[in-house]
This record gives sequence, C-alpha cells and structure tokens, in this order.
Amino acid sequence: MLTEAKLVKHDIFSFVDQALQTDPRVAELEFGLQSKTDRIAAIKKEVILPRLQGGIAFGPAPGLQSTVNAQGDSISVWDFTKLGPYFGTEINFAQPLNVGQLLTGIDAAQADYEQTKWDIRHRRVHQSLEYQQMYYGYLLAVEMLKLAADAEKQLERAEEAIEDALDDDVEGVSQNDLLTLRAGSYQVAKGQAEAQKGYAKAKSAMFFALALDTQDSLELADSLLLPRSEIVPPLDTLRLWLRAESPELKRLKAGLSAKSSLVQLEKAKLGPEFFVFGSFKYAKSWAGDRKGKSRDVFSEDPINTLSGSLGLGLRYKLNVWHTAEKVRQSKTDLRQLQMLENYAASGLELQLEDYYHEYLESQTRLEAVQKSLRATDAMLKGAAMAFDLDPSNPKALLNAYVANMNMQKDYYFEVYRYNMAVAKLMTHLGLLLQDYLPYLN
Repeated sequence: MLTEAKLVKHDIFSFVDQALQTDPRVAELEFGLQSKTDRIAAIKKEVILPRLQGGIAFGPAPGLQSTVNAQGDSISVWDFTKLGPYFGTEINFAQPLNVGQLLTGIDAAQADYEQTKWDIRHRRVHQSLEYQQMYYGYLLAVEMLKLAADAEKQLERAEEAIEDALDDDVEGVSQNDLLTLRAGSYQVAKGQAEAQKGYAKAKSAMFFALALDTQDSLELADSLLLPRSEIVPPLDTLRLWLRAESPELKRLKAGLSAKSSLVQLEKAKLGPEFFVFGSFKYAKSWAGDRKGKSRDVFSEDPINTLSGSLGLGLRYKLNVWHTAEKVRQSKTDLRQLQMLENYAASGLELQLEDYYHEYLESQTRLEAVQKSLRATDAMLKGAAMAFDLDPSNPKALLNAYVANMNMQKDYYFEVYRYNMAVAKLMTHLGLLLQDYLPYLN
C-alpha cells in the first residue's frame, strides 16, 4: 500500500533537530547511555545479599527396623522395603559489610556514566555540524541550479540578438561572433549538468536525513543562500565559553573522577572484607520404625535435622601482590589522564584560534566578493545599455555577463564557506545549533 505524499517544511533549526531525532546513530548513543544507568543500578543491587541460596527437597525415605547385633545390642537398620515421605530445606546467605567499597564503586560507575554522557554530547554536536553542512549545501546546490538555468536563458537571448544583428547587417557583427557564442555553449551545458548532479545528491542526503519518501516534498524556509546573521563575539569571550561548555573538557573531568575512584577501590581491596553469614537447615522424615506398634507418624528418625548458624566473617586475599599490581596500573591510568589535563584546555584553545582565524578569513573574503559582485552587476548593466544603443560589439556584453555569472558563483560559495566557518567555530565550543543562539544574539 502506497503511503500518502506529504509536504515537509523546515528551517535550519527544525531540520537539524529533526535529523538528530531521526538519526539511528543518535539512538544507538542514547542506548549506550542507558546501559551505563543500568550498570549503576546493578552495582547497587549486587551488594544486597549477593549470596542467598535456598533449596527444597521432597521424596521417599526408608523406614527403620529394630534388630539385635552379635553383641546382643538392639540397633536400628534401614528398611528399604518400608518407605515414607521426606521433606528437607536449606538456606545460606552472606551480606558484605564493606560499605566504603560499595560507595566507591558507585562513584566510579557514576563518573563513567558522566564520561559517556559528555562523549555522546561531543558526538551529537559534531553530527549537528554535519546536518548544518547538509542544509547549507542543499541551498548552495539550489542556487547553482538557478544560476545554470539563468546562464542557459542568457545564452539563448545573446544568440538571438546576434542573429538579429546579422539579419540587419549591423556593422561590426560577424558570423564568427555567433560561432564563438555557440562554442561557449559547452561550458554552459557542463555547468548545468554539474548543478543538476549536485542538487540531486544534496536532495537525496536531505531526504535520507529526515527519513522521507521519494514522493514527499521538501520546502525550506530559506529560499536564498544568505550569510548567517549571528554575531560572533571576540576570541577572549569564546575562550571563556570553551572552558564552560566544552564536552571534551567535561568528559576529561569525569574520566579523572572515574579513574580516581577506581584507584581508591583497588586500594580498598588490599584490606580485609567483612561480612555477615548465616545458614538454616531443616529436614523431616515420617518413615519411623515400621515394625513397632506405635501409631505416631511423627516419631523420631535419624534423618530429621534442625540446625542453623549466624556469625561475622572476615575474608582476606593472601595474594596481595596481584591486588597491588592492579593498584599500580590504576594509578598509572590516572596519572596519564592527569597529564592530559595539563594541556587539554590549552590545546583546545589553540584549535579555537585556528577556527576563529578561519572565520575571520571567510568574513574578509565574503566582504570582498560582495564588493566585486556589485562591481560586475554595474558592469553588466552598463554593457547591456551600450549594446542596446550600439549592437556592433556583442563581445563586450558577453564578457560582462560571463564575469558577472562567475562572480555570483564565487559569492554563493563564499557564503557557504562563511556559514560553515561559524558552524565549525561553535561546534568546537561544544554547542548545539539551538544552544548557542542565546550566546550570539
């Protein structure tokens, strides 16, 4: 059964948000976080009577038969020809008392949870960058498609104008001008084919990200590829944001906490383990002395048992060298993270400077291409007016138009580069698209 086609409308914010919700990789990451939560709950439950065993048995028991041995003593022997019912139960338990180890283990698991949470945050932020690139890439493809279509129309108009000039025997216009124009149609057709390919590829990526069907329609709130309107603050302000928001730094902090807790946990294992233990055993047989005249089915039987124990135990691992080696290894891992902490923030700040300079470069190039685009617009208008007054020089109009088309192409690519430079800068800070708007506006 075919599904009904639908019209989907998105701006940059709703598109990125919807794509993150649809992305199966995000669901996989969230599942990994849930497993950490389950691990914490498991640790808490593992220490509640970790040893609690019980058993129940039912079955037949042999009877007893009184006899006299060689010394003349009266004894009872098993009589397997006379069977009776039997019931037995046994319960054993042990409860550790080392609460400190439990709390340390929970702290380590909680820190591991935090580390995983910030790792997921880091990956989500980079996926947000991926979807921003997809969104602006789609707009760029649309602009290139429009530009290619406009180039084809202008080529047809120029060809008609030259043909009319040839028919009117305008001085300065020759058949060679028409052939030169037609020879350039290859570049126009090539550009149009590349634009079609880029648009189809960008559209497929958008549809896949949103889990849309091929018969659905996608409409974007942005009809034009324009520079982003966010105001990027100075580098010093960005450094403060980096230290406050970076998921990499927070992941490192959580990792240090987890490793520190593991060191304490391994140290605690060097000491003795205290625990409360107990057991209860009950067994009853109703076989009895079948040879006697007694009608009491609850008569005493050698199988009958009622016993129990309760006490405080202590267990100590004698191979302390093995535990000591684990302590040494955990200390080494902690020391490695501590060394990373010494330069992590400064390293991220150096990368931040690179992204910030890339942003400044893209901003400068965007301003320059905007200025050049205005100049080519004026040149094209002037050449068009001159051609209307004197059609004897079609090459001037064609050259002005080619220059303007190339500059429009450069302009849109610079807008795309500027938008992505801003996105990369904010991604390095560890901020999702919807999160850094309050910072920038």
